[in-house]
Amino acid sequence: MLLFGTVSTSRQNLNQFVSHHTAITDLWKQTFLSDIYVNPYFMFFQSYDLFFLRTSLLVDTIIMAKKKIAKNCYQSATGSRKPKCRQSDSSFCPSCLTALMVYEQCKAAKKVIRMQKNREASNRSKMRREERFSDIYSENIALTTEYEDLTLDLAVVTAARDAMSMAVAAKLHQLAAII
Repeated sequence: MLLFGTVSTSRQNLNQFVSHHTAITDLWKQTFLSDIYVNPYFMFFQSYDLFFLRTSLLVDTIIMAKKKIAKNCYQSATGSRKPKCRQSDSSFCPSCLTALMVYEQCKAAKKVIRMQKNREASNRSKMRREERFSDIYSENIALTTEYEDLTLDLAVVTAARDAMSMAVAAKLHQLAAII
């Protein structure tokens, strides 16, 4: 089962390969007219030295045919990234120098803001810690007071229980004496 477009794509790829191969073959024939025999699969050379000499000439010709794209210097509009100068190797061009100064100023401003935020965060953390400590301390005092009140109430209940048990024991002795 064929997927959509696979036949036409493979035919296009084959046609591109054949046209590319014939163009390279023609170039080889022009360069090595008497020294080479070319078919679609093999290339035969009469002289090994001529192969390297003419191959290097061919490679230089092919490489020189490529265009070199001139890249511009990179400069961030906001000063958030360091500029990259592509015009001079050793130093920066004048526009990159101004961009570098802007970058350094932005970097220093960000550092000051970061330090201020860190101080504020530290102060918030200290305040929260003090609030937690004061909350825990006040809760401890309240629980201690409640414990002391409950201990006193328990002592009163225990004394009342003991008094009642003595009164019951006295009544039991009186009833035992009557019977």
